[in-house]
Amino acid sequence: MKRDWDLIRQTLLAVEAADDEERISDNDIEGCTPENFNHNTVLLTEAGLVHAMILPNLKTTMVGSLTWEGHEFLDSIRDDVTWDNIKRVAKEKNIALSFASIKAIENHFLRTIIASL
Repeated sequence: MKRDWDLIRQTLLAVEAADDEERISDNDIEGCTPENFNHNTVLLTEAGLVHAMILPNLKTTMVGSLTWEGHEFLDSIRDDVTWDNIKRVAKEKNIALSFASIKAIENHFLRTIIASL
């Protein structure tokens, strides 16, 4: 199964918007299959972006909160225009979307904005 960056972003946004005691599951993400959600939740957990309950016997995951790094990463991809531009640049330059490439492209945008001030 592949990493789904749009689902990852949707999940991070949903977790941030949730109440403190609320857990996010595949039911909270429109158009998401349980398998895809579970796979990407495991990836988010392995990357240290979220705290999640992973129940392999039930084939279920629930995301409870963002880590510091999760908040930092979400801040860099939160804006729809920024996210669309990151994906557009990666596609135009034939760069695979990865954690590192997303951060590098976002940092390039940030440096360009700061330089124009």
